[in-house]
Amino acid sequence: MRKKSVAVLDIRSSEITAAVGERGVNNTFIIKSKYTCAYDGYAEGELIDENSFINAVKDAVRSTASSAGGIKIFLRWGARRIHKDSCRREGYEF
Repeated sequence: MRKKSVAVLDIRSSEITAAVGERGVNNTFIIKSKYTCAYDGYAEGELIDENSFINAVKDAVRSTASSAGGIKIFLRWGARRIHKDSCRREGYEF
């Protein structure tokens, strides 16, 4: 059986965690890579420092991807699935 990896980006009030895992034997889940990065947080529905948030997301995704042996990055904006190369064309960098 082919192992399919899954990546998760967990955004909390003051830190961001990125993780990559895959199915193991006997219905287990193996975490291949995990990285947590702090940021300034948010209050009253707004980010305290947008650059702090952006840098934390970049650091978490880059570190997790490199230690997992590389991953193909897709993002979801609403119902649309967007590949990383499309984001570069739109001016977003990872």
